[in-house]
Amino acid sequence: MSNNIYIGTSGFSYDDWKEIFYPPKMNRKDFLEFYSNFFSTIEINFTYYQMPFAKTIEALLRKSGNRLKFVIKAHQSLTHERVEDESIYSEFQDAILPLEDAGLLTCILAQFPFSYKRNPQNIDFLERFIKRMNRYPLVVEFRHASWVNDDILQFLSERDIGFCCVDEPKLPGLVPKVLTNTSKIGYIRFHGRNKETWWNYKDQSERYDYLYHKREIGDWARRLKEFQPKVDELYVFFNNHPRAQAVKNAFMLKQYFGEEIDYSKHPGLFQQELDFEAEQKEKATEDSDKAETTEDVDKAETTEDK
Repeated sequence: MSNNIYIGTSGFSYDDWKEIFYPPKMNRKDFLEFYSNFFSTIEINFTYYQMPFAKTIEALLRKSGNRLKFVIKAHQSLTHERVEDESIYSEFQDAILPLEDAGLLTCILAQFPFSYKRNPQNIDFLERFIKRMNRYPLVVEFRHASWVNDDILQFLSERDIGFCCVDEPKLPGLVPKVLTNTSKIGYIRFHGRNKETWWNYKDQSERYDYLYHKREIGDWARRLKEFQPKVDELYVFFNNHPRAQAVKNAFMLKQYFGEEIDYSKHPGLFQQELDFEAEQKEKATEDSDKAETTEDVDKAETTEDK
C-alpha cells in the first residue's frame, strides 16, 4: 500500500463485530491485538467518554504490539462542555504521554458538536483551546458548516492545526465534502450517508449505520490519490461502525491503494464476494470442461474422416 496513507476505523471495541470481523468467542481484551494484524492505525474514541489514564494507554500499546499509529479523541469536557480549567487539559495530555514516548501518537482529534457554530465567542474559545492543547499535533473536526470558509482554514493553517475532512449526509448545516489540509497531516472521517437517521434515531449508532458502495469508495480513492502528495501523512478513518461496516469499507479502500485482501479470512465481511468468486470458478471449470469435450469430439470426427 502507498507509503504515506494510513487507513483504519474509528474505535475497535464493538460487540457486534463478533462473528463478522472478530472470531465468535474472542474476548474483548483481545480485540485490539486482532485488529492490529490487519490495520496500521486506529482512532481511539473511548477517551471522549472517559478521561484516559497513562496505565490504560500503556495497555493499548502492549495489546497492539506497538504496530499501530494512534489518534486519541479529546474528552467531551474539552470540546462539548468546553471547560476553562487548564488542569484538565494537562491531565488529558499527561495521560497519553506513553504514546508520544513510543513514537506512535499521530495526533489528538478534537471533534466539536453541531451546536458549536462559528461566532466571535467560539472563535475565541478555539484560540484558547489550541493554546492549551499544545503538546501534541492537533486535528479539529467541526460538525457545523459555518466553520468551513477560507478565514478559518487560514486560521488553522497559521497555527499548524489539522482540518478534519468528513463524508456525511447532505443535510442543512452539516459540513460538505471538502478535501483540504491545514497542516502536514491529511485527515478524513467517513460517517456514512444515512440521512434518515442522522437526526432521528433511538440509539446514536443508527446515525452511522451505512455501508459505502464500491462506486462511492472508488470515487474517494481517486480524490485521495490526487490529494496524497500535498501532505506528509494521510489518515482515513471509517466511523460507520454498526455490524463492522467500517471494517469492510476500510478494507475496500485499502484495495484501491494496492493492498490485496484475502476474502477467505473474513467470510463475515465478504460472503457475497466469496460466493461470486466460487460462482466464477465453477463457471470457468464448466467452460473448460465444455472446451475439452468439444476438442475430443473434433478429434474423433477428424479420425473418422481419415
